[in-house]
Amino acid sequence: AKSLAVVLSQRRHCHADSAGAGDVEAAGGPPTLEPRMLLLEFCSGMMLRGEQVRLLRTFVRAASQSPPRSLCHQLLMGAGKTTVIAPLLTLILADGERLVTLLVPASLLHFAGSVLRSPLSALLRRAAFYFGFERGAPVDAQLVARLERARARC
Repeated sequence: AKSLAVVLSQRRHCHADSAGAGDVEAAGGPPTLEPRMLLLEFCSGMMLRGEQVRLLRTFVRAASQSPPRSLCHQLLMGAGKTTVIAPLLTLILADGERLVTLLVPASLLHFAGSVLRSPLSALLRRAAFYFGFERGAPVDAQLVARLERARARC
């Protein structure tokens, strides 16, 4: 019972003001919950931390600018880059107009793929595809055909 009380009393960070900017205190209006963040929390059984939500909003704002800005942020190991940030950014940014590409080192490929397949497949009903690339690898007809087949399945 005590652990349930602790979980229920935790502060939620997945809220936004009525304009969707995320600064509830500055907006002065009643907070609303961000549905995509709530979906990931529900499907994964975890609660988002404030630092994760702030970083997500930073990336979404940068991607929403015209032209979109590229960003690079560093997080400590265990801060949720693969299990929280990547799936939520994919969910938010893959809007049918944008292709979201996740680049990971070879050592994280299968783990990152399984993370993206589990919560995202339940939410989006979309497939996650693996494509191996190297900087010096030529783009040939076979690779283009694979990309086209993947696009057709989306």
